[in-house]
Amino acid sequence: MTKKQTINLLPHIDKPFTEKVLYFMLHYFRYILVVTQMVVICVFFYRFIIDQQVIDQEELFKSKEAVLEFARPLVDEAKALDTKQDEIAKILNMQSALTQLLELIFSSVPTNLFLTDVTYDQKKVAIEGSTREVALIRQWYTHLLSSKLFSDITVNDVIRDQGGNYTFSFELTLK
Repeated sequence: MTKKQTINLLPHIDKPFTEKVLYFMLHYFRYILVVTQMVVICVFFYRFIIDQQVIDQEELFKSKEAVLEFARPLVDEAKALDTKQDEIAKILNMQSALTQLLELIFSSVPTNLFLTDVTYDQKKVAIEGSTREVALIRQWYTHLLSSKLFSDITVNDVIRDQGGNYTFSFELTLK
């Protein structure tokens, strides 16, 4: 088998620079321009999409800010009501405890023992009263001691007046 060989007898001529540039411009540069234009168009559309997202986020932020601005007075009012409700609950608990304490004290008073003054001050209750029998004062004192509701019960004074009545005063310290 024989191989065919071609021989070019024409000398190789260097083309001038302008001709090379012209050849490049006519054959390859147009592809570069088309690719560059496509990249620019893609960047433009991407920028347009990003700008639209930024605008949408700003509108969403403004709408949420408007909702918060509208709801702020309601939230403040709810907080104020909650604070008032807590204070009312504390007062009601104190009143309930005081009511139970006074019911215990008044329910245990003997029949012929009369209370003339009851004063309540946070942890102390001062009681003044009178009776004709000293034994009733002692009986009530021992009953209050057995109730275990008080940490200390002090008898301030027991005085007998000219009419035969005994006046007394207790100071009860709550636990």
